[in-house]
Amino acid sequence: MAEFSMHQSPYDYKLSSFVITSHYHDVPIDITNNISMFEITESLIAPYLTGSFIMLDDLRFLDGVSVNGTERVTVTLDNPTVESSPIELRFVISHLKGTHKVQDQREMLDFSLIEENGFNNEISRLSKSYQGTRTEIIEKILRDGLNLVLERPEIECVQPSMKVIIPYMTPFQAANWILSRMTTASGMPYFLFKTIKSDKIYLKSLEEMITQDPWNRKTPYVYSIANAQAQQQNSGTIDSVSLFNVESFHNEGNTGMLHKMLDGVIGSQHAVTDMGSGQTETFQYNANDTFNQLMDLGIISKNERPTFHTALEFKNRNIANHNSLNVHRLVMNGTYNDHNNYYEGFDKGNFKLDAIRNAISAYLGEASVGITIPGAPMLIDETNRSIGTRIRFLYLANKTEVKPGEDEGTMADLIRSGTYMIANSTHQFAMEKHTVSLSGLKLGNEKI
Repeated sequence: MAEFSMHQSPYDYKLSSFVITSHYHDVPIDITNNISMFEITESLIAPYLTGSFIMLDDLRFLDGVSVNGTERVTVTLDNPTVESSPIELRFVISHLKGTHKVQDQREMLDFSLIEENGFNNEISRLSKSYQGTRTEIIEKILRDGLNLVLERPEIECVQPSMKVIIPYMTPFQAANWILSRMTTASGMPYFLFKTIKSDKIYLKSLEEMITQDPWNRKTPYVYSIANAQAQQQNSGTIDSVSLFNVESFHNEGNTGMLHKMLDGVIGSQHAVTDMGSGQTETFQYNANDTFNQLMDLGIISKNERPTFHTALEFKNRNIANHNSLNVHRLVMNGTYNDHNNYYEGFDKGNFKLDAIRNAISAYLGEASVGITIPGAPMLIDETNRSIGTRIRFLYLANKTEVKPGEDEGTMADLIRSGTYMIANSTHQFAMEKHTVSLSGLKLGNEKI
């Protein structure tokens, strides 16, 4: 691990500056030495960062600044490696969460943060007509509303160009509205998100993210109590064991098959009626068909099986062949003479892709895990290793008898181990230690 050779610890980071700009002060206020803890959160479902910080107020900050939720915060992060570049992040204080008096003239203040893009979005509205591909429309919305640059997806959506009128929405509301009608040819959804590594907004399909190699393919993260205890005794050293050791683990749970059946993502009947012509198209959704298609396309590996199965039968029929929900939609086609409208024409195939997109979004939570890891890999160089990327994770099986020569596959719990896509990352900087709490999602479990 040459790129981490200058780290003293897998938790290394450097808070270069934490500066607040207030409209009541001509000079920015540097509170770097007063910061006790701060957090930054990235999420696949939010095109902006959020965060919080706790500071020791011994300089009349609260009443001197008269904080009202419009103060700008500039955070500069670095780490002790020659390969790295400083990371500068810009936030707005959204509100004061709480206070705690520690001495008569010293108090701990807990503030919530929202990235400037998120704040500016809430005070912006668009009421405008757009036409083009869905990617082009989202790109124009972000540029017009917030002066943001979009990083386009490698896989374009299958839906055709269209014309749409944004009905007085915020830019991010409008972009997500368009996003909800985008799928790949296999029905995979798209995500609009922001990382700490770039000022750009990323538009990526789940298909693009879930088929990429995990960046730690050769050295998986391992949840091991023995490793954790050894790391506590050797906290001043860094090696592959300490760097990829998982501090804590928890299952984030799943909704179970009953809830999925009630939501119609196992088996359901769909009907779409064009109010202009009165024509109705029907189709049935079956979860088994979706997973078979994903395996045929290589999106789920042949060495994996879906995170749940539908083997249960009722009245001699597989539960995926029962219509546990009937969905009927009304659309109006032919709105424009020369362009498709928001519903891209009366096409049963497109509406089935929409049903697949909703179902896959529900499946992702079936095998979700939460882990806490050392933060050093997340700050090194310019590469994003956070949300939208994949990691290998090894959770040891509950097996006390280990035979000589048994490999990782034999030692691993195949339900909780595997390759996960990172959906959320919360970076915590406290006590000279950078840790990251990740939420990981997957569609397939490795076979025995």
